[in-house]
Amino acid sequence: DFTYEKYRKGLALWVHSWQKFKAIRKADVVVCISENTKQDVLHYLPDIDENKIRIIYNGVSTDYKVIDTDKYSNLGEYVIFVGSRQQYKQFDLVVRALKNTKYKLAIVGGKLNEEEERFVNETIGEENYIQLGYLSNLELNELYNQAVCLAYPSAYEGFGIPVLEAQRAGCPVIAYNASSIPEVIGNTPLLLNELTISEFHSKLEILKDKASRDEIINAGLENSKRFSWDKMGDEYVALYKELLLKAGNYE
Repeated sequence: DFTYEKYRKGLALWVHSWQKFKAIRKADVVVCISENTKQDVLHYLPDIDENKIRIIYNGVSTDYKVIDTDKYSNLGEYVIFVGSRQQYKQFDLVVRALKNTKYKLAIVGGKLNEEEERFVNETIGEENYIQLGYLSNLELNELYNQAVCLAYPSAYEGFGIPVLEAQRAGCPVIAYNASSIPEVIGNTPLLLNELTISEFHSKLEILKDKASRDEIINAGLENSKRFSWDKMGDEYVALYKELLLKAGNYE
């Protein structure tokens, strides 16, 4: 993706972009993991021939699935936040949106730093969140199965695998209607059109209605079937065969 180009500055950005852009310009084919990433390529490298860009979507692990949650402890009314908490991921928004609600926050990923811990404690109180660290697929699947939803309001993603992990596990996803997310998440009323607390609350309200929640879960399960690592692998094999045939090295 183009996270560096959008959010980094200085030497790290220069080195990263120099390597990336040189590789893209020299490649016979450039594979993008979403249409959104393809458009980013064309934006940052307008000299690139669009015909050499292909889109092959990522997959999602079959470890994620609907399970009998009665076997596991009930976490209660938890909203999950998974992954990096860089500014564009909108972790702060999720914390502020849960203030003075009945919902608690389950944080998956690296440990909160001192500044983050102070912010979360002051905003929602230490009794209203848990830090779960890095989880195995099995552990994360259990969490998805019990949660109210996955909060994924990231302002930029090249793809967004956690969206599909949650959907496969029958967990609704509140995500931002931007970058690659609309391509990946499918049709859902839970897309945020604005990164505001009131907009986030409106999506939580939808999930309070059981019929609406069940419909969203079923749509998510169906949508997640569009993506698999096997499908991705087959598309890469077909692409390599195509390139080898053009080079005269494959029969």
